[in-house]
Amino acid sequence: MINKRGRPYGGLAWIVNDKYKIVNSNFYNKHISSIQIETTNAEILLLIGVWLPYDDGHVETELEYTSCLAFIEGLVQNNSNIPVVICGDFNADLFREKKFDNLLVEFLEQNDYEVANFHNERYDYTYSNGTYLSTIDYFIHPNQDLLNLSDFIVVLDPLDC
Repeated sequence: MINKRGRPYGGLAWIVNDKYKIVNSNFYNKHISSIQIETTNAEILLLIGVWLPYDDGHVETELEYTSCLAFIEGLVQNNSNIPVVICGDFNADLFREKKFDNLLVEFLEQNDYEVANFHNERYDYTYSNGTYLSTIDYFIHPNQDLLNLSDFIVVLDPLDC
């Protein structure tokens, strides 16, 4: 039976080219996962994948969002000896002024994290609801890490490769 109740949502997955060796993987909760990979030049890289909750106006969701940010901060601190990239759907736009947007901006500033987004010539947004466009998906890394991310491909839509 086909689900006709709207688009599917949620979940985390990693699709890794077999030229990279997966050293470790963890799925911490429905919002955060990570993999450590050995790159082609034998360096270890930690990728933290996120699908953070969206702002539905409930206090519980805001607490869950800030808890996720704190958990991510702890992961980065516990892996300060290797390069880290945090990637995924943060459900916040760095150029708006809504509650979760401000929480993400504050998180980036307090931790000296930098956004290293990949720009696509077809789209300058990552979310559209028919009324407005926004960018809610990011690649973020601690400012001291000088990473060459050119070896990685971002797939915007697995069906549109």
